[in-house]
Amino acid sequence: ETGAGIMSRFKKAGMASGEEGENEGNWLISSLYVCMSPESFEDEDENEPVPASLLSDPGRSVCIVTTAALPWRTGTAVNPLLRALYLVRFQKELQSTQSTGRTGSVTLVIPWLESAEEREKLYGFNNRFADGEEGMKEQEEWVRNYSKERCGMSDESEKLKILFYPAFYLSSFGSIFPKVDLCNFIPPELVDVAILEEPEHLNWFRTPSTVSKSDSEMGDSNHESEKKSIGPNVEVVVSKSEGKNESGTNPESTKSVDVVANDHTAETKDKRHNLDKSKL
Repeated sequence: ETGAGIMSRFKKAGMASGEEGENEGNWLISSLYVCMSPESFEDEDENEPVPASLLSDPGRSVCIVTTAALPWRTGTAVNPLLRALYLVRFQKELQSTQSTGRTGSVTLVIPWLESAEEREKLYGFNNRFADGEEGMKEQEEWVRNYSKERCGMSDESEKLKILFYPAFYLSSFGSIFPKVDLCNFIPPELVDVAILEEPEHLNWFRTPSTVSKSDSEMGDSNHESEKKSIGPNVEVVVSKSEGKNESGTNPESTKSVDVVANDHTAETKDKRHNLDKSKL
């Protein structure tokens, strides 16, 4: 919203609220002078959207980034695919009526499970796909056929771009997580608009610490751990422990997540996130 629009809203709020409201409105208005540049006070139409927010421009490059992919029939696989297909159709309709000199695009950014075991677990025995690029092509073809046959969007499925990012599955969470920093992974030319599905999962694991943890440090007889390698010398460890509440009677389960570097010579700095099971 423009500076003139914000000023106008505060003035109206003060006039409608009487003297007390007006004083409060004036106080809010005066505080805006501190953080707004002179250009912000230009007489602009407050109803005009900021150009960066205009999705009605058929020349926009849109990326829809999600944490699941078909054939896993879960909401974060199906819904983003449909959203992407309809955006392709929307851009096509706009291009027939508007001329911007630019050709837009829609890219669906989905996880590629590098583990054949994980692919079989989520997609089934018949949809394990091969390893590497061959498997990505097979899965991409599966997604496009689904779009044509089940969604009835043949033209849109051909125009839709599909980009895979390396990922892993954690059964402890029932979720897929990226192995890479997606902000740096997606080519800049593909995106000036980003739509994120489950952004908390996309950003769950940060750059690993240089923690070196031995097996004895990771748990004891009361711990159950799931370890997942996500890169050279980098490991995710999900530990589940049984304990008791403050009264010392009812057992409680907690989970902790560690992203650690398996370098026993590195300097150590612990980064552990303890999670209450009710939030999982």
